[in-house]
Amino acid sequence: MAVTISQVWKKVTPELETELVKFWTSNKAIASEDDAAKRTKQVVCIARDDSGAIVGASTAHPRIVPRLRQPMYYYRNFIAESARGQQLAPEFLEQSKQALQAYNLGLSKPLCLGIIIELENKGLAAHRNEA
Repeated sequence: MAVTISQVWKKVTPELETELVKFWTSNKAIASEDDAAKRTKQVVCIARDDSGAIVGASTAHPRIVPRLRQPMYYYRNFIAESARGQQLAPEFLEQSKQALQAYNLGLSKPLCLGIIIELENKGLAAHRNEA
């Protein structure tokens, strides 16, 4: 399956919002449609398969991290089971970094200092443990 990742930070249309809510709830990533609708405001990138269906999404929102006491983008990424195993996470992260950096460069004062990622995947956490 070929997958295309697109940057949609601050460009989520009502139609894309509807698609994202369906994507998250049907994949049991977010149980509540209301919670999923709120999360659509945080979408940075999406991935679509050959048929145009969403198979992944990354989100970020500003958050002051207690350890750092500085605002950071709290980053999440979810990939549908059907698209896993294709090493999409690194490309998602790179595209998301580009989108967030471009956005911050356009502001008079950066909103956040960087990105913080909390890994839930034990396999990734074992290999991706550097700052």
